[in-house]
Amino acid sequence: MKKTLRFTALVMALVMAMSLITFAQAEGNADDVMATADGINILRADVDAINNEMTDYYSYYGVDVADPSIKQQLLTMAVDYAAQTKIVEKKAQELQLLTYTAEDEAALLAEAQAQFDAYVEQYVSYFTTDTTEEALAEARKSSIAMLESYGMSVDDIAKSLRENDVFNRVRSYASKDASVTDEDIKAQYDSKLATDTETYANDVYSYEYSVLYSGQTSYYQPDGYRGIIHILLETDETLLENYLNLKETYDQQMADDAAKEEDADPAAPASEATAEPAPETTAEPVTEEQIEQARLAVIASVQDKLTDIKTRLDNGEDFLKLVDEYGTDNGMSVAKNRDGGYPVRVDSLMYDLAFRDAAFTLQNVGDVSEPVVGSFGVHILKYLRDIPAGPVELTQELSDSIRAELLSTKSDDMYYALIDEWMQAANITYTDILNAEFAQIQAEIDAVAAAAATEEPAAEATEAPAAE
Repeated sequence: MKKTLRFTALVMALVMAMSLITFAQAEGNADDVMATADGINILRADVDAINNEMTDYYSYYGVDVADPSIKQQLLTMAVDYAAQTKIVEKKAQELQLLTYTAEDEAALLAEAQAQFDAYVEQYVSYFTTDTTEEALAEARKSSIAMLESYGMSVDDIAKSLRENDVFNRVRSYASKDASVTDEDIKAQYDSKLATDTETYANDVYSYEYSVLYSGQTSYYQPDGYRGIIHILLETDETLLENYLNLKETYDQQMADDAAKEEDADPAAPASEATAEPAPETTAEPVTEEQIEQARLAVIASVQDKLTDIKTRLDNGEDFLKLVDEYGTDNGMSVAKNRDGGYPVRVDSLMYDLAFRDAAFTLQNVGDVSEPVVGSFGVHILKYLRDIPAGPVELTQELSDSIRAELLSTKSDDMYYALIDEWMQAANITYTDILNAEFAQIQAEIDAVAAAAATEEPAAEATEAPAAE
């Protein structure tokens, strides 16, 4: 099984810490007061914890965190976020939003333990190749020690979960009166329909990339699409690879021949006619007969299944039942694909060309194709339906989706408005300690600017004056 390179952001930061310099680490006491806000002291420990995490994160994605201007931005963000966390917690306590039952505490600790265990297993899976019980046990032990050495323990995760829970409870409080009307839903639908109509009506690439590939909801259906379901049969890999390689070589031959004919222009200047010709290939050209033989060999490798499928279809058996029994395309287990088919157009870009082109050899809804060899095996396609073009119907399901989206947006707006109100009233004041650090960073910025200003400008080429 291929191992994913994606870690959770927190584990990634810990792993990176072993090899990256933590530029944001400042000298000083963890109890230094960096700022005050609404009577609360913001300590260096609070600021550094956030600053270091952001520094590791941005450094991983290629940001030059040693750049003084970047350091300045990160430190400002860290102070503001540390202050916001303290202010929100204080306000939540005043509003009596932080009452935790024993069950709440137990659930929070259980979630922290589950997350910690998952981080350990991710680390073990990524870095351990020996899968014996002894080796895995030792790897888990080492992983736990490594995580805890970088400040990642069950208690640390529980603390983070609690901080997140504080924000969640405040968000619920701030948005308790949020509501969405039917008129709001209709207005949102009309707006999205207008946008999607303009975007997708004449742009198959945008539609298929955004909707079919990325899974975005579309409020407009371009014309020319039909719904296709299919049975995909796995075949002998060697036979299929041979067929695909021959076909690719043949297609390249055809393209090369067309280019040669285009270049063979009798009216071309002598200098072009005497140009050194490209070296001739010594490989034997692929013929259509070879491709056909290779295709038939692939078909023959699954002929028993094809014969059984045809017989059962001729006897009136349901196509989807045979999909379930023989098909190997996981996409055909998805309800929307089973019910409506894959949306395919004659110029679709996201499908295997063999599949796409075969879909348009079918003349009538209900038709079933002959076996078609494609990049993933042998397909048997069924023309399920024509997909109506135009506005997508505002069904109850779509209406509920829009309602949830609008409610989330309104809740966020009300939450952020409350946070902004609290932050403005908090009167955040930087201490001399923090101002000194900002002054030091500013001095670095000024030094960089001064050095750049004193560099010798590149010599410019002088041009002779035009003759008068």
